[in-house]
Amino acid sequence: MIGVFDSGLGGLSALRALSRALPRADLLYYADTAHLPIGEKSKAEICTAVKQALCFFSEQGASHVLLACGTASAVALPECKDLFAFKLYGIIESGARAAARYSPGGHIAVIATRATVATHAYAHHILALRPDARVMELSCPTLVTAAEAGVSEGVAKALSPLVESDADTLLLGCTHFPLLRGTIAALLPAMHPIDPAAQTGRALLPHLPLEGHGRRECVTTGDPIPFAARAAAVLGEPLPVRGLHL
Repeated sequence: MIGVFDSGLGGLSALRALSRALPRADLLYYADTAHLPIGEKSKAEICTAVKQALCFFSEQGASHVLLACGTASAVALPECKDLFAFKLYGIIESGARAAARYSPGGHIAVIATRATVATHAYAHHILALRPDARVMELSCPTLVTAAEAGVSEGVAKALSPLVESDADTLLLGCTHFPLLRGTIAALLPAMHPIDPAAQTGRALLPHLPLEGHGRRECVTTGDPIPFAARAAAVLGEPLPVRGLHL
Protein backbone atom coordinates (compact mmCIF):
# COMPACT_ATOMS: atom_id res chain seq x y z
CA MET A 1 0.00 0.00 0.00
CA ILE A 2 1.14 3.52 -0.86
CA GLY A 3 0.47 6.32 1.63
CA VAL A 4 0.13 9.98 0.68
CA PHE A 5 0.22 12.69 3.36
CA ASP A 6 -0.86 16.31 3.27
CA SER A 7 -2.38 18.78 5.69
CA GLY A 8 -5.47 19.05 3.51
CA LEU A 9 -6.48 19.05 -0.13
CA GLY A 10 -3.15 19.97 -1.69
CA GLY A 11 -1.62 16.52 -1.99
CA LEU A 12 -4.57 15.27 -4.03
CA SER A 13 -2.66 16.28 -7.16
CA ALA A 14 -0.07 13.63 -6.29
CA LEU A 15 -2.80 11.13 -5.42
CA ARG A 16 -4.46 11.73 -8.78
CA ALA A 17 -1.18 11.25 -10.67
CA LEU A 18 -0.45 8.01 -8.80
CA SER A 19 -4.01 6.75 -9.19
CA ARG A 20 -3.99 7.21 -12.96
CA ALA A 21 -0.55 5.68 -13.44
CA LEU A 22 -1.02 2.80 -10.96
CA PRO A 23 -4.66 1.73 -11.28
CA ARG A 24 -4.13 -1.55 -9.40
CA ALA A 25 -2.12 -0.11 -6.51
CA ASP A 26 -3.74 0.52 -3.13
CA LEU A 27 -3.60 4.21 -2.15
CA LEU A 28 -4.33 5.71 1.27
CA TYR A 29 -4.51 9.48 1.63
CA TYR A 30 -4.04 11.11 5.04
CA ALA A 31 -5.47 14.64 5.29
CA ASP A 32 -4.26 16.20 8.52
CA THR A 33 -6.81 18.98 8.55
CA ALA A 34 -6.71 19.17 12.36
CA HIS A 35 -3.29 20.82 12.04
CA LEU A 36 -4.13 23.07 9.10
CA PRO A 37 -2.42 25.40 8.28
CA ILE A 38 0.60 23.29 9.18
CA GLY A 39 2.98 25.85 7.67
CA GLU A 40 2.21 28.25 10.50
CA LYS A 41 3.16 25.76 13.21
CA SER A 42 6.50 25.47 15.01
CA LYS A 43 9.09 22.93 13.91
CA ALA A 44 8.29 20.76 16.93
CA GLU A 45 4.55 20.84 16.18
CA ILE A 46 5.10 20.02 12.52
CA CYS A 47 7.37 17.07 13.31
CA THR A 48 4.95 15.72 15.91
CA ALA A 49 2.01 15.89 13.50
CA VAL A 50 3.95 14.23 10.69
CA LYS A 51 5.29 11.45 12.94
CA GLN A 52 1.72 10.79 14.10
CA ALA A 53 0.66 10.32 10.48
CA LEU A 54 3.65 8.13 9.69
CA CYS A 55 2.87 5.90 12.67
CA PHE A 56 -0.63 5.46 11.26
CA PHE A 57 0.76 4.50 7.84
CA SER A 58 3.08 2.01 9.53
CA GLU A 59 0.15 0.44 11.38
CA GLN A 60 -1.72 0.15 8.07
CA GLY A 61 1.18 -1.72 6.48
CA ALA A 62 2.35 0.93 4.03
CA SER A 63 5.43 0.06 1.99
CA HIS A 64 5.94 3.55 0.54
CA VAL A 65 4.82 6.96 1.82
CA LEU A 66 4.90 10.30 0.02
CA LEU A 67 4.86 13.51 2.03
CA ALA A 68 2.88 15.45 -0.60
CA CYS A 69 3.29 18.59 1.47
CA GLY A 70 6.02 21.18 1.10
CA THR A 71 6.14 21.98 4.80
CA ALA A 72 6.32 18.35 5.89
CA SER A 73 8.98 17.63 3.27
CA ALA A 74 11.13 20.64 4.20
CA VAL A 75 10.79 20.49 7.98
CA ALA A 76 9.95 16.94 9.09
CA LEU A 77 11.40 14.62 6.44
CA PRO A 78 15.03 15.02 7.57
CA GLU A 79 14.05 13.92 11.08
CA CYS A 80 11.71 11.10 10.03
CA LYS A 81 13.39 9.45 7.06
CA ASP A 82 15.15 6.74 9.11
CA LEU A 83 12.46 6.09 11.72
CA PHE A 84 10.19 3.74 9.78
CA ALA A 85 10.52 0.54 7.79
CA PHE A 86 8.73 1.91 4.72
CA LYS A 87 10.35 4.11 2.06
CA LEU A 88 9.65 7.78 2.70
CA TYR A 89 9.70 10.50 0.04
CA GLY A 90 9.22 14.27 -0.07
CA ILE A 91 8.46 16.74 -2.85
CA ILE A 92 11.29 19.28 -2.53
CA GLU A 93 13.89 17.67 -4.77
CA SER A 94 11.58 16.88 -7.69
CA GLY A 95 10.01 20.34 -7.56
CA ALA A 96 13.40 22.05 -7.47
CA ARG A 97 14.71 19.85 -10.29
CA ALA A 98 11.76 20.64 -12.52
CA ALA A 99 12.08 24.39 -11.87
CA ALA A 100 15.83 24.40 -12.50
CA ARG A 101 15.42 22.41 -15.70
CA TYR A 102 12.52 24.40 -17.11
CA SER A 103 13.50 28.00 -16.34
CA PRO A 104 14.87 29.62 -19.53
CA GLY A 105 16.61 32.49 -17.76
CA GLY A 106 17.28 30.88 -14.40
CA HIS A 107 15.12 33.40 -12.52
CA ILE A 108 12.78 31.36 -10.34
CA ALA A 109 10.17 32.55 -7.86
CA VAL A 110 9.21 30.17 -5.05
CA ILE A 111 5.97 30.64 -3.13
CA ALA A 112 5.43 28.46 -0.08
CA THR A 113 4.35 28.46 3.56
CA ARG A 114 6.20 30.41 6.19
CA ALA A 115 7.78 27.26 7.66
CA THR A 116 8.99 26.03 4.26
CA VAL A 117 10.48 29.39 3.27
CA ALA A 118 12.30 29.56 6.61
CA THR A 119 14.24 26.39 5.70
CA HIS A 120 15.21 27.70 2.22
CA ALA A 121 14.94 24.05 1.14
CA TYR A 122 13.75 24.77 -2.40
CA ALA A 123 16.38 27.46 -2.94
CA HIS A 124 19.17 25.18 -1.69
CA HIS A 125 18.19 22.40 -4.08
CA ILE A 126 17.68 24.73 -7.04
CA LEU A 127 21.08 26.38 -6.56
CA ALA A 128 22.78 23.00 -6.14
CA LEU A 129 21.41 22.00 -9.54
CA ARG A 130 21.80 25.39 -11.19
CA PRO A 131 24.33 27.66 -9.42
CA ASP A 132 23.64 30.56 -11.79
CA ALA A 133 19.96 30.72 -10.85
CA ARG A 134 18.36 33.65 -9.08
CA VAL A 135 15.77 32.48 -6.58
CA MET A 136 13.17 34.69 -4.92
CA GLU A 137 11.24 33.14 -2.04
CA LEU A 138 7.89 34.46 -0.88
CA SER A 139 5.84 33.26 2.08
CA CYS A 140 2.12 33.11 1.24
CA PRO A 141 0.29 31.66 4.26
CA THR A 142 -3.12 33.09 3.32
CA LEU A 143 -3.17 31.10 0.07
CA VAL A 144 -3.49 27.83 2.00
CA THR A 145 -6.78 28.80 3.62
CA ALA A 146 -8.02 30.27 0.32
CA ALA A 147 -7.26 27.02 -1.50
CA GLU A 148 -8.95 24.90 1.18
CA ALA A 149 -12.06 27.08 0.98
CA GLY A 150 -12.04 27.19 -2.82
CA VAL A 151 -11.97 30.99 -2.96
CA SER A 152 -9.60 33.51 -4.54
CA GLU A 153 -9.96 36.40 -2.11
CA GLY A 154 -6.59 37.66 -0.93
CA VAL A 155 -4.57 35.93 -3.64
CA ALA A 156 -3.73 39.15 -5.50
CA LYS A 157 -2.49 40.82 -2.31
CA ALA A 158 -0.37 37.82 -1.33
CA LEU A 159 1.30 37.68 -4.74
CA SER A 160 1.69 41.44 -5.22
CA PRO A 161 5.48 41.37 -4.49
CA LEU A 162 5.91 39.22 -7.62
CA VAL A 163 3.91 41.32 -10.07
CA GLU A 164 6.94 43.40 -11.12
CA SER A 165 9.34 40.46 -10.97
CA ASP A 166 11.09 39.22 -14.10
CA ALA A 167 10.96 35.60 -12.94
CA ASP A 168 10.06 33.19 -15.74
CA THR A 169 9.19 30.20 -13.55
CA LEU A 170 6.96 29.97 -10.49
CA LEU A 171 7.49 27.02 -8.16
CA LEU A 172 4.25 26.35 -6.29
CA GLY A 173 6.08 25.19 -3.18
CA CYS A 174 2.94 24.36 -1.19
CA THR A 175 0.76 21.67 -2.71
CA HIS A 176 -2.35 23.72 -1.98
CA PHE A 177 -1.30 26.40 -4.44
CA PRO A 178 -2.03 24.45 -7.67
CA LEU A 179 -5.68 24.51 -6.57
CA LEU A 180 -5.49 28.26 -7.29
CA ARG A 181 -3.68 27.78 -10.59
CA GLY A 182 -6.18 29.74 -12.69
CA THR A 183 -6.13 32.77 -10.40
CA ILE A 184 -2.35 32.67 -10.07
CA ALA A 185 -1.88 32.37 -13.84
CA ALA A 186 -4.08 35.41 -14.43
CA LEU A 187 -2.01 37.46 -11.97
CA LEU A 188 1.41 36.20 -13.12
CA PRO A 189 0.91 35.22 -16.77
CA ALA A 190 4.61 35.37 -17.68
CA MET A 191 5.62 32.73 -15.13
CA HIS A 192 5.42 29.03 -15.91
CA PRO A 193 3.97 27.18 -12.87
CA ILE A 194 5.64 24.07 -11.45
CA ASP A 195 3.58 21.67 -9.29
CA PRO A 196 6.11 19.74 -7.14
CA ALA A 197 3.64 17.11 -5.90
CA ALA A 198 2.62 16.12 -9.42
CA GLN A 199 6.28 16.15 -10.48
CA THR A 200 7.21 13.90 -7.55
CA GLY A 201 4.31 11.54 -8.17
CA ARG A 202 5.50 10.95 -11.73
CA ALA A 203 9.15 10.62 -10.69
CA LEU A 204 8.32 7.95 -8.12
CA LEU A 205 6.36 5.69 -10.45
CA PRO A 206 9.28 3.33 -11.27
CA HIS A 207 9.89 2.78 -7.54
CA LEU A 208 6.34 2.05 -6.41
CA PRO A 209 4.43 -1.25 -6.22
CA LEU A 210 2.25 -1.86 -9.26
CA GLU A 211 -0.06 -4.50 -7.86
CA GLY A 212 -2.81 -4.42 -5.26
CA HIS A 213 -6.59 -4.33 -5.20
CA GLY A 214 -7.00 -0.84 -6.60
CA ARG A 215 -8.37 0.53 -3.31
CA ARG A 216 -8.66 4.30 -2.85
CA GLU A 217 -9.29 5.58 0.66
CA CYS A 218 -8.82 8.77 2.63
CA VAL A 219 -8.66 9.45 6.34
CA THR A 220 -8.85 12.91 7.83
CA THR A 221 -8.15 14.24 11.29
CA GLY A 222 -10.94 16.76 10.77
CA ASP A 223 -14.58 16.58 9.70
CA PRO A 224 -14.85 13.96 6.92
CA ILE A 225 -18.11 15.23 5.39
CA PRO A 226 -16.99 18.65 4.08
CA PHE A 227 -13.57 17.24 3.21
CA ALA A 228 -15.14 14.48 1.10
CA ALA A 229 -17.17 17.08 -0.82
CA ARG A 230 -14.14 19.27 -1.51
CA ALA A 231 -11.95 16.27 -2.40
CA ALA A 232 -14.52 15.04 -4.91
CA ALA A 233 -14.61 18.50 -6.50
CA VAL A 234 -10.81 18.58 -6.77
CA LEU A 235 -10.46 15.03 -8.09
CA GLY A 236 -13.54 15.03 -10.28
CA GLU A 237 -14.72 11.79 -8.68
CA PRO A 238 -15.76 10.57 -5.21
CA LEU A 239 -13.11 9.52 -2.70
CA PRO A 240 -14.16 7.45 0.35
CA VAL A 241 -13.31 9.51 3.44
CA ARG A 242 -13.49 8.55 7.10
CA GLY A 243 -12.63 10.48 10.21
CA LEU A 244 -9.58 9.57 12.25
CA HIS A 245 -9.77 10.29 15.97
CA LEU A 246 -6.31 10.88 17.39
